[in-house]
Amino acid sequence: MGQRRALDDRVRNGHQVCMKNGTCSCDKGYTGDMCNQAVCQQGCVHGECLFPGYCTCNDGFKGRSCDEPLCHFACQHGKCDQPDHCKCDMGWFGIDCSQRCLYGSFSYRTQSCICQLGWMGRDCSKALCETDGCLNGNCVRPDICACHTGWTGKNCSTDIISLKAEEIMEGVSLRRRGLDSLVIYNDDRFATDTWRSIRKWTAHLDAQWKFGRTRFTEVVPSNDTLVRHYKKRFKTCAAVGNSGGLKLAKAGAVIDMHDAVLRYNGAPGKTFEDIVGEKTTFRLLNRRVGDALLAQPNPPEKKKKRRDKQPTWLFWRAESYHQYPNLRRKYTDEIIYLLHPDFLIPTISLFKELMHRIEALGIKWPAAIQSAPHGFIGIAFLIQICDNVDVYGFDAPHPNAKIRYHYFDKVEPENVHATEFEYTLLRVLNNYGVIRMCEVNDLEKCVHDDELRVPRLRSAVDD
Repeated sequence: MGQRRALDDRVRNGHQVCMKNGTCSCDKGYTGDMCNQAVCQQGCVHGECLFPGYCTCNDGFKGRSCDEPLCHFACQHGKCDQPDHCKCDMGWFGIDCSQRCLYGSFSYRTQSCICQLGWMGRDCSKALCETDGCLNGNCVRPDICACHTGWTGKNCSTDIISLKAEEIMEGVSLRRRGLDSLVIYNDDRFATDTWRSIRKWTAHLDAQWKFGRTRFTEVVPSNDTLVRHYKKRFKTCAAVGNSGGLKLAKAGAVIDMHDAVLRYNGAPGKTFEDIVGEKTTFRLLNRRVGDALLAQPNPPEKKKKRRDKQPTWLFWRAESYHQYPNLRRKYTDEIIYLLHPDFLIPTISLFKELMHRIEALGIKWPAAIQSAPHGFIGIAFLIQICDNVDVYGFDAPHPNAKIRYHYFDKVEPENVHATEFEYTLLRVLNNYGVIRMCEVNDLEKCVHDDELRVPRLRSAVDD
């Protein structure tokens, strides 16, 4: 009875409870004379406490305490310090701190850079070489060029490679003399001389790449179907690289006019016929392709192709010798050869000699080239069996937004320096007259039908 009487003595008014004696108290979380003011212990810096512990923020602020300014756009290189206002990190400007002015000042009125003399671009980072230009290089500071490999001079107009090609190639022959075969096959020398050459070529391999003679010998071809081309060479051959520049050149029809066409790895022709053509006589494959071929399901039986129309697969890396028996057993319908060490070892020695000669001219690379490029090996192979070699798809590796590394995908090169050296070496061979480079910026010399059968290889490579 006493508790009920105490409750009856109370009167509630909103969040206020008053006794008959006139004393009042507020519910927890409220304050004020009438207990109509919510309490937010964290505070509401730019807002009002709507109910206990919850703030409603003024426009331009957010957060539990309404103390965080709100910017309706991201501050790219800075932080939001007032509503819709970014405080930029040092060196960054603009409403959203996305603008740099490397060699200039920022105009807040126009929200753009005012560049210093000799600089241009949205961020004043592009130097101007207006006096002489940079014909074969990049303008890195006003009227100062950084020349591409093999070029020199104030405006990079002096072609070191063209001037020094004779000197670099002096006494060098790319066509090997006295070779019985370019590929491994089981002749009467296989058990002795050939096997010794194979062991020499693969001696550096780790244990997982080793292989035995018996298993290897079982799958080696019994004859060399390429031998006829050593004495009676193809008149015209094309080595087709994978450069994205091929998409601009669209030389497919001209490429197909050659007597033999060599392509690299899995570069596709289907749907790219106008770019790279359809004909494939040889396909030079690396170890990664060998791994991928072995990982695929067994191929279905298919109608036999005419042997003279069937592309020949060529492998050359030492690791591919380990893969070879499994590849031969799995792809019984394909013509698969290993390039012979008696060709490879002297060719790689020659490659290293040319690399040293080029470096002796003052042309250096930041990183050492570890092995001969895949592209060079294919071209050296064609020189053995062709009177004339045209080279497509080996364009300069300098950055160009219009030219991707490959014509068929968007991958980037793993080793730019190796690509740059290979291109420089091919320029040497081109200037010396051993090959003809058909580049996207100079394709006219390679598109005339009547030029394809004119003998061009210098006598220095003849037997």
